[in-house]
Amino acid sequence: MKHAWIVIALLLQSVPAPIRVGDLAKKLTSQEVLELDGIAAAGGSKTSPWLLEGPFGQLSNAIRIYLPPSTETSKLRRGLVFELMRRQSQTAWTPVQTVEYVQLLKAGQDVNSIDGEQWPFIVSGRFSDEDVIEIVAFVRRSEGGARLLSLGRSSDSSVTLTLTAPQGRFRVMSLQRKGSSWKVLQSRVGIP
Repeated sequence: MKHAWIVIALLLQSVPAPIRVGDLAKKLTSQEVLELDGIAAAGGSKTSPWLLEGPFGQLSNAIRIYLPPSTETSKLRRGLVFELMRRQSQTAWTPVQTVEYVQLLKAGQDVNSIDGEQWPFIVSGRFSDEDVIEIVAFVRRSEGGARLLSLGRSSDSSVTLTLTAPQGRFRVMSLQRKGSSWKVLQSRVGIP
């Protein structure tokens, strides 16, 4: 039994701890982090998550597990996110969905950093790397320091983005490609 604890301790020391963002993620015990790691492994991940975010959205007991990137270039990384939740009276996590994230990289900054413009965001629909980079650059020029939360493609080929807004609100924008640029079709502020 003593040898098993030594092996576990060595394994824990060799795996970098994931970045934790949000009150829920920061309050997780080491045992709960191991459970989330096990869920990621059961979902096919061969390595530990690099980021735990929770709570997210309107659910106070929901967490996102960001897996290491499946593709990476000098400008961006793409990978999967497991979204999980648990009821207040439960200890077991229930999978809700698996989504894709994109993280734009800033030259000279640690790829595992989520500071400033390197915060990952959820993507639904097919986007080339170039489209993602162009859309994010356009939005950052027009919206300043707002953090991009999600990017999706609509059935009419427009693009819908969700960004942070002042006072805990969010902004939803619809964009359409016009020639070599993008045009804002609609923009509204909402309360989560």
